[in-house]
This record gives sequence, C-alpha cells and structure tokens, in this order.
Amino acid sequence: MTDEEPDDAALVQRIVDGDEPAFVELYQRRSRGVYRFALQMSGSATTAEEVTQEVFLVLMRTPPGSTRHAARSSRISMASPATTCFGSSASVR
Repeated sequence: MTDEEPDDAALVQRIVDGDEPAFVELYQRRSRGVYRFALQMSGSATTAEEVTQEVFLVLMRTPPGSTRHAARSSRISMASPATTCFGSSASVR
C-alpha cells in the first residue's frame, strides 16, 4: 500500500456508503489472506472458500451509511473469518 492508497478503514467506510470500486479494491487486497487463514483454521478448501465469501458478503449487505457497521468493520481482521466459520469459540486446528 502506498501513501496514496486508502487504508482498509477508509475503504470500508466507502463500501458502506455504496462505493462498489472500494469493495473490489478491498476484496483484491484482503481476500487471499482471509482465505489462507480460513484454510488453516478449517483444513478444508471448500470451507475456506465459503468463509471468504461470507466475510465479504457481510460488507456487501451493510446498508449504505451504516456507521455502526463501519465502526465495527473498520479493519478486516483474522477474527472475522474464524468467527464466521466456527463461531465465537473458534480454535486453531
């Protein structure tokens, strides 16, 4: 990421404001890491693909202007795929 590229928090805010190119940029930036983490947690490529999709669908489903979700999602963390896949009691295999 260069100084001119927006950080993840800025992209998430743009996403909840309805900016589709921001979603594409965030997906391209973070989807591989989310997938790798979900694969490590689950041991299943199929599950990792589903978890990756679900993490980003949550952002897509956020109503435009939803500041509550933007604040909660200002960073795509590794806790997100773990929680999506395994619930709050996720543990590494």
